[in-house]
Amino acid sequence: MNVKIYSTLSAIAKYLLKEWLFFVSRFLLLFSSLYLKRIPHFSGDEIKTLFTLWVFLSLLEALREERVFRFIVSRFLSGRYAIAKLVAAAGILSVFITNDVALFVTVPLTLLINSRFIEEAIILEVLVVNGLSAVSPIGNPQNLYIFYHYSPGVLDFVKTVLPLGLFVFFFVLLRGFSLKSEAVEKVEFELGKGAPLFLVLFFFFILSALGFLSIWLGVFVVTAVLLFHGRAFLKVDYFLLGTFFCFFGFTDNLSSYLRVGELSGEKLFWISAALSQFMSNVPSALLLSDFTSDWKTLLWGVSVGGFGTLVASMANLIAYRLYVREINNQGKAIVVKFHIYGFLAFLTGVLTYFLFAT
Repeated sequence: MNVKIYSTLSAIAKYLLKEWLFFVSRFLLLFSSLYLKRIPHFSGDEIKTLFTLWVFLSLLEALREERVFRFIVSRFLSGRYAIAKLVAAAGILSVFITNDVALFVTVPLTLLINSRFIEEAIILEVLVVNGLSAVSPIGNPQNLYIFYHYSPGVLDFVKTVLPLGLFVFFFVLLRGFSLKSEAVEKVEFELGKGAPLFLVLFFFFILSALGFLSIWLGVFVVTAVLLFHGRAFLKVDYFLLGTFFCFFGFTDNLSSYLRVGELSGEKLFWISAALSQFMSNVPSALLLSDFTSDWKTLLWGVSVGGFGTLVASMANLIAYRLYVREINNQGKAIVVKFHIYGFLAFLTGVLTYFLFAT
């Protein structure tokens, strides 16, 4: 009996630890609503962001079922520069399928490589997806929200933090080429029969997310996923969507309570970059958007703020969780290395900001 109770409690503890960010965000939403005695307001931009994320996550699960991304990335596994090639693949993918999903694709494949530098390889992948995804309006959730909230042109958005993305990509790739790995047996992934259909839908929904087509095309996309890949539809990370929903509500409550004047320039940059170290760059972007019209500096701040601590970006936590789950250890060694690399990247980002954006 005691063994059964212990096993049940252990399973519950693992479940809570796995989705801790969702439960923390839900607590913050409920506590702030009760304390302030208000129901949070969800703006049209926030609803549009949540809808777009839902459609993308559904579509990406279908593409994963069709083995599209594994088919692409498996081409990079062979040869002496496998680590550098996988790092490059992770960065490029993050521009189109978000930094989180890029890691879900590349980290498991990276663990197939026979190398004593696996931990560093995964850290480099985290750094490059944080850097390059910052350039794309659809590269990560905070970018998507900023793009919808401030409605800049696509080209103007891309140019804003392009120096950061290029600097990070260059230095990370340079380091990747210095990490040796032994040749691995070629891993083959055949494309599913539905791959062409979902690739076409993916292309058109990118155009929708960027404002070139109606966002309501997403209804057709989700219907197609539900009809042809019902299992993929159920495998969408609804805890992730729930986390964003709770953060939207919490930051609305918090912004109604705080009395902060208009933020801009270096002050906004430092606040957004520093705040991201403790509460992640997604809620930081949501909160500070209520106090500034300077979207370029906000974008710089939360992009640089994604580097540094393990909680600075959702992508950091996802990579750490994938590594610990696959290696089956506590991951203490990678945490130390991650923070060394992370804060070096943070300082590089700060330097890049003052060189190119001020």
